[in-house]
Amino acid sequence: MITLTEGFSDHPNAQLIARLYEARQANDWEGIASCFAENALWQYPGHNQLAGDYYGGEQIARFFKKVQELTDQSFGVNLQYILANDEVAVAYELPAGNRRGVTMHWDSLHLYHIEAGRIVHAKVFQRIQYSLDAYWWDSQPNGVQ
Repeated sequence: MITLTEGFSDHPNAQLIARLYEARQANDWEGIASCFAENALWQYPGHNQLAGDYYGGEQIARFFKKVQELTDQSFGVNLQYILANDEVAVAYELPAGNRRGVTMHWDSLHLYHIEAGRIVHAKVFQRIQYSLDAYWWDSQPNGVQ
């Protein structure tokens, strides 16, 4: 369970993002989907099989499920902080996973726009994007959507 402690805002939007991370940690696909508005947009950067725009909670949950599949269920996140106000939340995380015998660790910033208690837009920023493109690269087209 994600506990809102030092470095975490107690704002309701921070609590929403904490629920999202709890659902991600538990591979709770319905819980993930429930954090997003029906018309939500998730934008994942890069030039790899995961890169693209995902719409709605179900498609976004499938994105997270695909991440777990690609890493043989090894993907995890060390959440560092959540900051939030009435319109946005920012989460800084340290993800890691093992894919094809390669273990990667990186840092990632997620910007969330929130309306009526649901995420309507999320954009991911990653410092080592070129390395992640190589990590996630596959000769198959994006099969998440």
